[in-house]
Amino acid sequence: MSLEDDAHLLETVGDDHPILTTVGIAAVAAGVLMVVNPGFASLIGTGYFAVTMVGLLALVQGLRIARARKETDVEGVETPDVETVETMPTPGGEFDEQVAALNSGPRRESIRKRRQLRETLEAEALAAVARRENCSREEAEEMLRAGTWTDDPHAAAFLGGADAPRPPIRDRLRLAVSTQSLFQHRVRRTADAVALAADPDAKRREAGATEENDE
Repeated sequence: MSLEDDAHLLETVGDDHPILTTVGIAAVAAGVLMVVNPGFASLIGTGYFAVTMVGLLALVQGLRIARARKETDVEGVETPDVETVETMPTPGGEFDEQVAALNSGPRRESIRKRRQLRETLEAEALAAVARRENCSREEAEEMLRAGTWTDDPHAAAFLGGADAPRPPIRDRLRLAVSTQSLFQHRVRRTADAVALAADPDAKRREAGATEENDE
């Protein structure tokens, strides 16, 4: 691009700093001439005058930038609010709260809640066992009464009949000094047994995840 083209471009787009622009164009032109004709560089020299001119140009440019920064209204950039993680309910949290509240409140209300919890667990256990064993509902009911649907004696006794397995005496003694009642303990154990019956591979996946974490 020639100097005439530069001048025409400045006239077209406008120029807020004609002096600096002229000096810049002259410096570029001098650089081009030095590349085309290296002998031109010896005419300029690097004495006191050249160093002084470069320093003055740098000073003017620095003052111009400082003035432009001072006149601007922008003091900073407001960043958007940090996204917060939405709190999600813990799976089984509502069930745990119901079990924990069994020992509080009027006795009649506590009995009603216990009956509802047992009926809910029995219905879920019937559906899970029937699906797991691919059997009828009547056959699943027979397995619940006999306590053969689970290896957990607490869950078997909770939903089973008189002939269902009973928890060992040492477990009863341990629960006697525990903060949770025998009913609360059996409800929790039965819920775990029902979850395992509904998803037999869950325990194997949990064991695999534990082994990976240990490694």
